[in-house]
Amino acid sequence: MTFSKTILFVGVSAWALSACAVDHSEVSGAHEEHKHASKDHKHSADYKKPGAAVQFKTDFDGKAEVGVTQRFQLSIEDGYDSGDMNVKLVVPEGVSLFSNSEASFSMSEEGPHIIDVELQAFTEGRHYLNVLVTARAEENQAIPASHTIGIYVGDAAQSKSYKDPQKQIPTSSDGVIEMEAVETIETEK
Repeated sequence: MTFSKTILFVGVSAWALSACAVDHSEVSGAHEEHKHASKDHKHSADYKKPGAAVQFKTDFDGKAEVGVTQRFQLSIEDGYDSGDMNVKLVVPEGVSLFSNSEASFSMSEEGPHIIDVELQAFTEGRHYLNVLVTARAEENQAIPASHTIGIYVGDAAQSKSYKDPQKQIPTSSDGVIEMEAVETIETEK
């Protein structure tokens, strides 16, 4: 009796493991490919990354000081032959943007699209400039993409071991994390 249970267990286990070995060529149709033209750079027809087919580059090293204006260029390359691209720059609290916060480009133009960025941080710490892109290709479908540029203000923020004091979770002496909560009890009438 024990022998037959062992044989049954081994058989079921082998069957279950064989189900895990799926041929990925059969599943690849489940991933929708982006339909974009083939400009002569790194994008190809089998592009799988979600969002618009764009690449971001900047000449900013991320280091900044309080009250010092930072000027740098943001370069965006797209993988489309036509359509329009809208770009929006969003700065966090504690950072002021002096350059335009929005720009539009025709994706039929060759070469990268350049945005001159000018900003200034007023508080030390790690801040992040969010770059929000919407590409509208020939199908007139809006395809979003985003990118974040770190702005490390002050010597402490530029350190690899930096911990934001405002994001520290308060704990008691015995290691218990205490959090405030508001409880609302509603009853059916």
